[in-house]
Amino acid sequence: MCRGARLPRPDWNAAVTEWLIGILAAAWPAADAVRWRRGWREPPSPDGLAQALAPLVPHFNGDGDGPLAFQDHDPLPDAEEKRSPSC
Repeated sequence: MCRGARLPRPDWNAAVTEWLIGILAAAWPAADAVRWRRGWREPPSPDGLAQALAPLVPHFNGDGDGPLAFQDHDPLPDAEEKRSPSC
């Protein structure tokens, strides 16, 4: 049984749970209502879920070179570099 996120604020729990549902829907889409119900009754195995999520892993890179998670990969042609006053 899924218990959802356990974060310090209820609104974060709801937001993270909805985000995870969206990731699962993108990684393991049901082609029709019959397959959706089958997936509800018989969820994927951990290995099956890992295989479905594998193509999304590069999009959640939080550390490294280049664009990281939630950053746009397209360059901003007219952008000028700005530094924080604290730097």
